[in-house]
Amino acid sequence: MNTAHLGVSAALLTALFFVPVLAQDVATSRPASQPDAIATERAPEDAHLAAWRVELVDLAYRAVSKMPSEPHIKSRSRAQEDVVDVALEMGLPLRAATYAKGIANWRAAAAHADVAKSLIDMGLPVAGRKQMAAAEGALETVQKEETQGWRTSRVQAKLAACDLALGEVEEALRRQVELADSETSFVEEAKAKLLTVEAFDAQYERARSMIDAANFDQLKAILATCKILYSRFFDDEVRREQVISLAESAWKSLPIDVRIETRFSFARSAMAHANPAIAVQLVDAADGLRQRVSLNPELTVTLAARFAGMRAEVGQPTKALQEANGALALFTADKKKIVDIYRGRTLRPLAEAYCTMGESEKALEVYRMALDEGFVNPNSRPRADDLAATCLSMALRNTEPSTDLWKRIVQIEGALAKPW
Repeated sequence: MNTAHLGVSAALLTALFFVPVLAQDVATSRPASQPDAIATERAPEDAHLAAWRVELVDLAYRAVSKMPSEPHIKSRSRAQEDVVDVALEMGLPLRAATYAKGIANWRAAAAHADVAKSLIDMGLPVAGRKQMAAAEGALETVQKEETQGWRTSRVQAKLAACDLALGEVEEALRRQVELADSETSFVEEAKAKLLTVEAFDAQYERARSMIDAANFDQLKAILATCKILYSRFFDDEVRREQVISLAESAWKSLPIDVRIETRFSFARSAMAHANPAIAVQLVDAADGLRQRVSLNPELTVTLAARFAGMRAEVGQPTKALQEANGALALFTADKKKIVDIYRGRTLRPLAEAYCTMGESEKALEVYRMALDEGFVNPNSRPRADDLAATCLSMALRNTEPSTDLWKRIVQIEGALAKPW
């Protein structure tokens, strides 16, 4: 990733531990063009983004951080880690590192490891190593029971991926020895990104030999590898088809949405390689999978929304709009069949699909629906989750809330209180 694009210097990033304040503690401020106050503090790294996008991320973090640690430490920390992920995706490693410091359980270590990997990938190994040290330090400070089993394994897997990116293969292998099956995908993806043409055949045969005896987690790791390899070797038709064959063998016992999302990943790779014809074929193949199963209303609407977004991505705007409008109609008809705390997450992919189509007004309408549905449940924990997820979605999709929608966002954030 180009640091010039991010509007942030290497010197600034190496000072990650000197960011003085957590997002939820900064003073409120907003541009005069928008009503009410939303906490934010502009940092030099923010320069490449519109202020309102950063403010949405800050608000999301502040909202989920309102959850009381007792009894919601797991939900609170998981939601905070989600904000870290989005901050990194948006090119905000300083903010992500600050958010990670505010996580109270083992997920702080996992979040710091993610920040480290992002910095290393940006070509900033000094800053990355500091975050790796922060991850290891955070892991040591949490309660003993939280460092057992898959939790420690996940952090070590993320750190092993960092080691590989730094070229420290022996250290990565040392960490990998004790990894749980459920956490190997982080390392396998890192290996796939470094795989040479000469090593492809051996890796492919190794993965094929594992499939019959592989458990659920190992199969998911194989699919994660396939996504990387498909993109890396896209121009090699023989190897590209081998990857598809491997994925089809691996996903036979996995849920339908996993299989569809894998096809979607391949389609995005095809578009990145300027081959829309193959991308359309992949989406059509995924649609064939969908047509063979009967799904509940929530998953039916969600998948339809994702197909709408993918149809738009591969250059099929008419089909995309038809799919999205059909999904919206289905949600309206079957809303009462969907549990209230799941309605927001059902609507967000649909809003995102309209964003992809350039239908910004329709997207904002659906985002408003998602906000309102997320407020139906009287408990603030699911309200905070939904509010944060919707804010992060708008920030990622570069869809600015209207004045009225900002008011609604601020209202919901301000209403987060007992009962939790």
